[in-house]
Amino acid sequence: YKIIAQHGIVLHFSTAKGEAAQKEVLQKEIKKLLDRYHKKMTPAAWVSLGRKTGFELRRSIMELEKLIFFIGSRPTIEDGDVEEVVGKTKEDSIFDLTAALSGKNQLAALQALKALLDQGLHHLMILTMIVREIRFLLQAKILVDSGKLPKFTGSMEYSWFQRHILPSLNELAATKDLPKDFLTSKHPFVVFNALRNCGRFTYPLLVGYLDDLLEIDRGFKTSSGDPQMLLENFLIKACSKAS
Repeated sequence: YKIIAQHGIVLHFSTAKGEAAQKEVLQKEIKKLLDRYHKKMTPAAWVSLGRKTGFELRRSIMELEKLIFFIGSRPTIEDGDVEEVVGKTKEDSIFDLTAALSGKNQLAALQALKALLDQGLHHLMILTMIVREIRFLLQAKILVDSGKLPKFTGSMEYSWFQRHILPSLNELAATKDLPKDFLTSKHPFVVFNALRNCGRFTYPLLVGYLDDLLEIDRGFKTSSGDPQMLLENFLIKACSKAS
């Protein structure tokens, strides 16, 4: 539901199907705490906080209290405040990695990979996340090339996507012509990002990257290469501006 704050600021708490009652309790507790201190929170800040805390009640409230004291006399908690105050999690680093990959940001991708390895995330899990991102980009490319979506640019805003692209995606999903786990079955924001970024890649390149990742998987299982080096080499290749 939405809490309408002053000056048109909207704090949106998603109510996706099947979410635990714990999240509903958290929504109420967050509102009470913000109201007590006469503070507001931007939607982006809420999303960032949830990503870092997993919407776990005790930790979310504890981190929100820190944020309230951190902003001092300022009335609104911003996304940047959450990034500065709340510690980076594996989920953050995974998001950083996939965002850097789809944005062809070579340095950021390598930094995110190192952060994940330093946090102890297994290289097979990292590989799985990279494969998932490449598949999303490939499926987005298929959707764009199908000609069944309204024309858009990579700079489109999420609100524009919701109004103009999402209805067409919902129609495609309703036909059941696409596989169950196709991109259209994912959260709209995931689809939005994939569509925005797929223009940086060609269809043959993305197919080739999946072949490369299959070879890396084989390399992991046969111990024929250093996992970090194999992943780094792939990211350097995939994020190359020339590719």
